[in-house]
Amino acid sequence: MNRCTRLSGVIVAVLLLGAPLPADAAVAEVRMVSVRKEVVGSRPNANGSFTIVYDVTVINRGKGPSTYDLVDEPRFGADVTVDAGSAIDLSGETFNVWDGTTETTVVTGRRIEPRARHTYRVAVAATPGPTATGSASDCVMDAGETGTGFQNTATATDTVTGVTATNQACVPIPELTVAKIVQPGSPEPNADGSWTVAYRINVVNSGATPVSYDLDDAMNYGSGVSTDMTWAKNTVPGDVITNPGWDGSMFTSVVTGVDIAPGETHSYLTTALAMVDPTAPSAAADCTLGPGESGTGFLSTATLFAGGRSKRADACVEAPNVVMARAVNEPV
Repeated sequence: MNRCTRLSGVIVAVLLLGAPLPADAAVAEVRMVSVRKEVVGSRPNANGSFTIVYDVTVINRGKGPSTYDLVDEPRFGADVTVDAGSAIDLSGETFNVWDGTTETTVVTGRRIEPRARHTYRVAVAATPGPTATGSASDCVMDAGETGTGFQNTATATDTVTGVTATNQACVPIPELTVAKIVQPGSPEPNADGSWTVAYRINVVNSGATPVSYDLDDAMNYGSGVSTDMTWAKNTVPGDVITNPGWDGSMFTSVVTGVDIAPGETHSYLTTALAMVDPTAPSAAADCTLGPGESGTGFLSTATLFAGGRSKRADACVEAPNVVMARAVNEPV
């Protein structure tokens, strides 16, 4: 009488009548190749790409030697391009060239001793496109998706038993946005003929991972418009320290190295006290950058730097003194 037990997908015959165990069954019983994978590093690059580093470990949990093939596949979210890939064997052995795109096989037919571990370090450089957001970035594989975030999947196949083991590791793609508006009521006239112009800047983390960011803000005012005073402050959450030297022209950095959690919004208020030369050309007021112009009206530009990428948001309102001077002095 025979009774069968399933072990790691392999049917092993256990003979209860005292007959010797068949050689093939014995081999199957003692081989248990598994694979483990983890993210060991993720960093942004200056060109907007990311370098993600994974460790892949193949383990023989059985009592006898075996051989295996190892395949490693980036399954990144939609609109993420794999730029380059490399893999090294931390034990010093040689294996096939792996690049994560045209070649996803790391090694074939490699022998592994009982209780041994083979670790490979895989590095991928990848660039998220503008639509690599939302579900494409969150490391949750939704229906219809073939990849998400910076997910990477390793598959080890025991070449003796045919049993496969699969594991994956993922890190979400950072996802920050920046928006800027002119505050209602701006520009506000002052008794000395100057104007107070205020702007609201919102930084939003709509991704699934904390992100560190830098924020710049530049006043690109039209010809004949100058600033006498400028100041910046954080209003939400209210405890972020802004750079006291920010002036919107020579020194445009508002904050550096600020951490923002998933789902959070940080708000900043930047303000300028501006003087306008009433004899400035009409085009200096219209908030439209014409040929040869470096600024116009009360144009201000916020630039967000995060995860190796930059995003900008503009806000502008006409310079009132120039508009009034044009109405008075120019022919109708």
